[in-house]
Amino acid sequence: MTDSSPNALTRAVAGRRASGKPLLDLTVSNPDVAGFGWPRAELATLLGGDGSERHQPDPFGAPAARAAIAAYYAGHGARVDPARICLSAS
Repeated sequence: MTDSSPNALTRAVAGRRASGKPLLDLTVSNPDVAGFGWPRAELATLLGGDGSERHQPDPFGAPAARAAIAAYYAGHGARVDPARICLSAS
């Protein structure tokens, strides 16, 4: 059986949050919730305003990118369902 009681770090974080003092959580990996204060209007203009200014990870890759790849293959005579395309970083 594992011990699920709060450790010193989780108690310190809870205390900091309860105090209302700022807390910089370096474990957050989603920039939308990290509190960077992105200039959304400017990003929307720069990125075409299609929602790409929001960090919305998809385990198979961005749906728009998969659709573009499927369209590319369709233009070369191969029918590929975007749902069967998986994009990875390496």
